[in-house]
Amino acid sequence: MGFIVRKNDGWECELLLEILREEMESVRSMKLDLQYGFVGERVKYFEAYEFFKWSATQLELIARQTEAFQRLGNEGLHAALAEENEGDPASICLIARKVGALYKWAAEWGIEFRSVSVGSDFTTLLDLYARTALILMEGVEALYGGLKSSFDYWCSLNEDERAMHKGRVEASNSPG
Repeated sequence: MGFIVRKNDGWECELLLEILREEMESVRSMKLDLQYGFVGERVKYFEAYEFFKWSATQLELIARQTEAFQRLGNEGLHAALAEENEGDPASICLIARKVGALYKWAAEWGIEFRSVSVGSDFTTLLDLYARTALILMEGVEALYGGLKSSFDYWCSLNEDERAMHKGRVEASNSPG
């Protein structure tokens, strides 16, 4: 996914970045739990048939959340940060918090797979599913990193250079 942000002074982008950074930071412990396989919940036991039925619904859910993330990146960020908009702080905060909520949801989703027990034959599959959540989280981190890098570059420009670039900040993201 790619997007272009155009602003004259950049406060909108700075606001979005700060909120998203805070949202991601608030989930840091959960991300570590997910990465290293810690399980804080009670273990859920499934028979193989129940597991496949449950995991099919979970995979549909992650597909929907990934689509939501792509829409937020393509449409939501554009609506909040595009040059033609007046810079509505409420919209910017909402979009940043929604992206942060997806980030948190992905961590929770992956941890839920870490808490499932079906039998030793399914260990690798459970780990693969849990790692899928990390891919979505990495997509959010790539979005943040790309936007931050572009914004930092834009901030380093002098007034004449900014005028030449017309305040253009670019970032691209591919959610995994």
